[in-house]
Amino acid sequence: MVPMCSTVNHRGRTYETPRALGSLIGTLEELVWRDRKDELDWCLCVIDVPLSLNRARLRWKQAEASNTFIIED
Repeated sequence: MVPMCSTVNHRGRTYETPRALGSLIGTLEELVWRDRKDELDWCLCVIDVPLSLNRARLRWKQAEASNTFIIED
């Protein structure tokens, strides 16, 4: 089963692909892939977003009842 697509929000900007998330966290090496490794323009359903954000040592919260993750400053 493939999880629903996720988005990451930070400072008013939305990140929806592994490539975009990698640019936000500064490296693609921190991304934790669930499937289709290195398909950088797929949606974030191929990435374990919470684990990736944790590996990048970012503070974040998940929006209630959604797959939106909000980076906290």
